[in-house]
Amino acid sequence: MNILAITVPLLKKEFVGGLTSRYLTRNKLRKPCNLSREYLCVELLHKQAMYIYGVLTIIGQALTVQFVSYCNYTLLRNWNELEMVMKVLIIMMTIDMTLFWGVTLEVSGRFYVNSTRALESWRLLRLDSAEEIVFMEKFKKRCKPLAHGLEGYRKITRLSILEFIGCIARITIRALLALEME
Repeated sequence: MNILAITVPLLKKEFVGGLTSRYLTRNKLRKPCNLSREYLCVELLHKQAMYIYGVLTIIGQALTVQFVSYCNYTLLRNWNELEMVMKVLIIMMTIDMTLFWGVTLEVSGRFYVNSTRALESWRLLRLDSAEEIVFMEKFKKRCKPLAHGLEGYRKITRLSILEFIGCIARITIRALLALEME
């Protein structure tokens, strides 16, 4: 039996005011008590995972910036002494590391955007009673979007890749200026 044939009927599009929403949900998650419990579970799992991966993200970014900066400095400093093979190898390592970490930051930034969209999609819920409306309003205020990074120190968003490229460019330009002063 096809797995898509099983999962697709479980998901339905929500109709709001005669318009079709772009969010796909399960019927059980449309109830405030189930939604709040499941979101709190996801939040707890995310928090536990970020104790490890958040620190690794900070260390990974620092190592990547240092490695790429060192490669750029080596190219600038020893351009005339290096063989062509070494020049190409160092340039390729710089490009590979920058692209790898850029993709990592992009995926993490998209995770944050999708988490924000999920919280915004809760306004499309059909709530039956005044108690549910009050409960969901309070619960929505309590929830923060999930983000990759170390809580209270670094949160990766879609702008993090621009900060990363800017940091590498700034260090490379400073190295170039320092070499010209010699």
